[in-house]
Amino acid sequence: MGFIRTLSLVLLVALIGGCSEREPAPAPVTEPVTEPVTEPKPPMPVTKPAPKPNPMPVTKPKPAPMPAFPWPPPPASAETIIAQNWLPSGPEARLAEVADTLERALIAAKYRKYAYLSVPNGFALVSEMEQIGSDGTPSPEPARWSADLPPIDNMTLVEFIKALVNAQPGYYRVIVFIVTDQPRSRNGEATTGKQAETWLREGFDRLSPAIGELPYGSRYRTTALVYEFKKISNDTSAVFLEESPTHADKHLERSGISGPLSRRP
Repeated sequence: MGFIRTLSLVLLVALIGGCSEREPAPAPVTEPVTEPVTEPKPPMPVTKPAPKPNPMPVTKPKPAPMPAFPWPPPPASAETIIAQNWLPSGPEARLAEVADTLERALIAAKYRKYAYLSVPNGFALVSEMEQIGSDGTPSPEPARWSADLPPIDNMTLVEFIKALVNAQPGYYRVIVFIVTDQPRSRNGEATTGKQAETWLREGFDRLSPAIGELPYGSRYRTTALVYEFKKISNDTSAVFLEESPTHADKHLERSGISGPLSRRP
C-alpha cells in the first residue's frame, strides 16, 4: 500500500511538471483593420464674384442756349439809364438780383408777360407789347394788351368824327432793359412791330443761371430802351417811330415801372 501511494504521488508530480513545461498556446492572429483608401477631393474651384455691371453714366442735359437779342440793339424811340441806387450794388451783387428787381417792377406795373434774351456779358429783359396813348399812358384794360384798335362801336359819334378827320392812330410800346458791361453803338438795324413781338415769343421765361451768376460790377449799366409804334388801322402793320414824342423817363413813369423800381427794398 505504501508503494502504491508513493507511485501515485510520483505520477502526480510528473503530470504537474509536464503541464508547466508545455509551451503556451499562440495568441490568435488578427488581421489589421485597414480603412478604405479614399482619394482626396479636389479643392473647390475659387470662383471670382461676377463683375458688377458698370452703371450707366448719368449725363445731365445741357441747358439750351438763351436766344440772343439783336446786337447792337435796334435804335430805340427813346432811352434812359436806370439809376444805380435803384438796383443791387456791392461786391456780392449778381445779375440774377438785377433781373429779380426788374421783374418785380414789371409785375407791380401789371405787366403780364416778359422774356429774357442774351446780350454780350449780360441780358435783355423784354416787356409785352402794350397799347398806349400818344403821351405814353397805358390804354385801359383789356385794350392795353390788345393789338387791335378800339372798335368803332365803342366810340361816341363825336369820337368817330374826330377819328375820321384826324385819322387818329393807335400807339404801341415795347420796353427792353439792357444789362451789360459792353459798350454799344446806335447803328443797329431798325426794327418793326412784328419783329418786336418775336422777342417775347423767342425769349426765355427766366434768366439763364450761367448769366445770372455774373457779378454786377461797377462797369455794368442798365438801360431802358423804349420801342414805340403807331398803327393807322387794323389792316395795316404797326410802324416804328424813330423818335418818341415822350421822354423815356416819362414812359417808365406812366407805365407804372419807375415807381416800384425806385422804391426797391
